[in-house]
Amino acid sequence: MPPRQLKELKECIVFVPTEQGIHTPKAEMLAQGKIFWNPEGICLTPPGQGLMDLYEKTLGTDFSRTDLGYFKNKLPELLVNNLEILDDIEINEAEAGLFIVKMKGEVHMSLCSQHGFHPNTHYYLGCPICSSIACALARVTDKAVIIEKNEASTREKTTTTWYRLVEDK
Repeated sequence: MPPRQLKELKECIVFVPTEQGIHTPKAEMLAQGKIFWNPEGICLTPPGQGLMDLYEKTLGTDFSRTDLGYFKNKLPELLVNNLEILDDIEINEAEAGLFIVKMKGEVHMSLCSQHGFHPNTHYYLGCPICSSIACALARVTDKAVIIEKNEASTREKTTTTWYRLVEDK
């Protein structure tokens, strides 16, 4: 969830629903705090929030004041050349609201594969790098983002992650 939808919070949050399906909690429930539980689910600070903060600090920008063009141009340069977190990254918009991000690198594979032991955790939260990209997308687009799918190839040291923007209802 992007912070502009959360009024009292400056950071993104992850909402993990108690029942399967795509839905978001009411805004007044989100404003209650960073970590809380209610019958609809639980809200947590995303594992990638700190990395996303580092991205903004390093770039000297606030993603909520940029656009998708800036995001797609600057994030690869930042992650590959400046921070050296990845060896390569491709960000493609497959269709309106669906982004496919292919990442290559030893560090990322190590982090992402650790979450493979707990697939439900990775499904909802993502590894720190996958989560940071979801946070950045949420800030850039001002829309909730879900990680739809994640595929890893240990042989090629790549992961491919599908991010879907959730339209307001």
